[in-house]
Amino acid sequence: MPKAFGYGLDSFSFFTFGKEHVSNAVYWGCLVAYYRVSFSLRYFIQAMVIETARMRFAGENPTFSRTFNVAVKKLDKIMVLAVIASVVSIIAQLLRQRGAGKQGARPCYQPPRNASWRGLDGRLFFPTSHSL
Repeated sequence: MPKAFGYGLDSFSFFTFGKEHVSNAVYWGCLVAYYRVSFSLRYFIQAMVIETARMRFAGENPTFSRTFNVAVKKLDKIMVLAVIASVVSIIAQLLRQRGAGKQGARPCYQPPRNASWRGLDGRLFFPTSHSL
């Protein structure tokens, strides 16, 4: 299962509970709504952080209300970005589910087996089962 935003939360655990009692249309509708809300919130907060940094670099004193107002003014663009990101995430999840049973299928986040993804300290960025 994919992890939501890299925080170790199972993004599908809420919707898979009792899925056999819920129709597919309701399941996918809830999933689309969940993704849209979570991506909207994520991008809204990121817009506030970016505006805070921009104001700080410009020598201004950033406040919560000023950065919040800038993010609200860009809410239409944030929502479009959230819809695009949720559609891409759902398509990626469908492709992952479709290829999950195939031989040799690996999760998307693992590098190829012969790749060397080491940092300056020599540790792997993406530890895999064969490198442990």
